[in-house]
Amino acid sequence: YGGVTSSEISQFTTEIPYHAYFTSNITKGQAPLTVQFTDNSTGNITSRLWSFGDGAIAENVTVVTHNYTQKGTYSVNLSVSGPDGEDTMTQVIHVLPSQTVSPSHIVCWGSNISGQCDALLDNDYIAVSGGYNHSVALRSNGSLVAWGENLFNQCTVPSGNDFIAIDCGNSHNLALKSDGSLVTWGTETTVPPGNDYVAIAAGTLHSLALRENGTIVAWGYTGEGACDVPPENDFVAIAAGRHSLALRSNGSLVAWGDNSVGECNVPPGNDFIAIDANSWHSLALRSNGSVAAWGFNAFNQCNVPPGNDFKAISAGFW
Repeated sequence: YGGVTSSEISQFTTEIPYHAYFTSNITKGQAPLTVQFTDNSTGNITSRLWSFGDGAIAENVTVVTHNYTQKGTYSVNLSVSGPDGEDTMTQVIHVLPSQTVSPSHIVCWGSNISGQCDALLDNDYIAVSGGYNHSVALRSNGSLVAWGENLFNQCTVPSGNDFIAIDCGNSHNLALKSDGSLVTWGTETTVPPGNDYVAIAAGTLHSLALRENGTIVAWGYTGEGACDVPPENDFVAIAAGRHSLALRSNGSLVAWGDNSVGECNVPPGNDFIAIDANSWHSLALRSNGSVAAWGFNAFNQCNVPPGNDFKAISAGFW
């Protein structure tokens, strides 16, 4: 009919491009989070490779379940290929802090000029963060407690028992609620609207929040461009000092803001899986277990010990 031969039909059908496509039964939840992925790709596919964003992979399966045990934002990739080409799809999974962490007590040491090391002697804490002269802790019931300097009300914690993450700046604090909304107190008292936030970072004088869609919101002190967020939507982790630092879904880094001692001169590569920052220096963990550090190094804080068996990182004030 219409002069189309069977050989032409066959040629047409073999030119249908590959299209990688998969779905997941959930994209956001508290750790540990079990996610089932289903491949719905089209084309003459002979090979499938899943990468779950935490170093784990799976091959040549159309339905696969993966368990995320640690909080974080993970980029899941499905690559499909065949004799005529290949295609890749990426989806982001947001794993929120666990509320089932075994509660414990807090031990503090160092300068105690404002009582910032006088932790309460309870044993129901699941997270803690330290500011310039104060400390904040998250209890297992979702409530907050703070101690130390309170000149700017940074220790006057908000009420409620639905908090799931905390972070301290110099004299302000930032908290994430279970509904995805933000709360701040101390020298900073305003937050951007919305309830789609999945991660937070309190810098020296500014704050960052990561949205579900991979974009970043910044507010607070805007000097040196600390709040001049890049417009992309592929960010999976954030950190802040006097500058801002972010991890992209492809494993590369980007930084902006104060660069007076090279703290924004990020190392090259696309194999980073975790980041942290404080005042004038930054840290990044590579997928091979090694650590990169850059920025202010007067106290050897960027002289990373050798080895490739590191599991987590944390940057101190200096």
